[in-house]
Amino acid sequence: MAQMLYFEITLEPHMKRSGLATGRQILFLAEVPISVAKEASVAPDDAGAVYKEAEKLAANLTCTAMTGAVHQVGEDEMRISFQSLPQMSDDLKERHPDAEKDGVRVWLVGARPE
Repeated sequence: MAQMLYFEITLEPHMKRSGLATGRQILFLAEVPISVAKEASVAPDDAGAVYKEAEKLAANLTCTAMTGAVHQVGEDEMRISFQSLPQMSDDLKERHPDAEKDGVRVWLVGARPE
């Protein structure tokens, strides 16, 4: 069994107050140790619950990876999507993550314009 879960995360910003998507996308890569996701999960023996918890742990670090600060109340919400990856490149893993907490690491990859 794998020791890590890897994700490509896409955030799609919305215009404040209008709720319309801007069309831009912010891309991240995340690495989540399965042991950390199991510890945080309410059902550590359920693979689906552990996977969802891993997504949540990674998503919680995206704001920190972008701005260096955690998400603040009142900030515009963004649509988020995940794509599972079988692995990440060694080059990226050698780069210092943009956000890290309890073994969960997130790298800001870049943004796609409209």
